[in-house]
Order: sequence, then C-alpha cells, then structure tokens
Amino acid sequence: MKCKSISKIEWRNATATSNRLFAEADRLNEVAYGLLNDRPTSAETIKRFQIARDAANAKYEEAQHAWRAAKQHLVQNVVSVSTSNNINVYEPEDTPPKRESKRGKNNSDG
Repeated sequence: MKCKSISKIEWRNATATSNRLFAEADRLNEVAYGLLNDRPTSAETIKRFQIARDAANAKYEEAQHAWRAAKQHLVQNVVSVSTSNNINVYEPEDTPPKRESKRGKNNSDG
C-alpha cells in the first residue's frame, strides 16, 4: 500500500468554505446577542434577536454541511492512523483504526 499525506495547502483548500461560513455564523451570532444589550428589552428587540439567531443557526448548518463535504473529500483520499511510534500511517477508509493493547507493555506490577 502506498502512503499519501495531506498537505496543509490541501487541508486549507478543502476546509476554506466551511471556515468562512463558521466565521460568518459566529459574526451573526454576535450581532444577535448584541441586540439584547439594547435597554429596555422590548418585544421588538426579542423579535429582532430571534430573526438574527435564526440567520446564525442557518449559517451554522450551512457551515456544518460544508465541513462534512470537506471531510468526506479528504477521507476519500486517506485516513491517518497514529501508530505507537507516533508515525502517521495512511490506510483506506474502510480499515478500522488499530488499537494497541496496553497489556504486557510497561507492566510495573512487580
């Protein structure tokens, strides 16, 4: 099996859209909560807050969808599995991660 790593550029390119959408959702969320600073709080303020929160939530959903698409794109290429020597080994997606048993390793029972 050949190993293929994911470069920082590939990672950034794949996640750029979701990162931008999450940042926009955070901004919308801040705007929404900023509306609650208006005193006195009125029914109109609450209505504007809810509209802003709905927009932020919709943007978060869009960002999560973009993140899942990016993740799927990256996973189709390779999946990184950490080994006991802290070396990244890349395996096909359907291969379950290998877990090393702690039995017999550094046994200090006596």
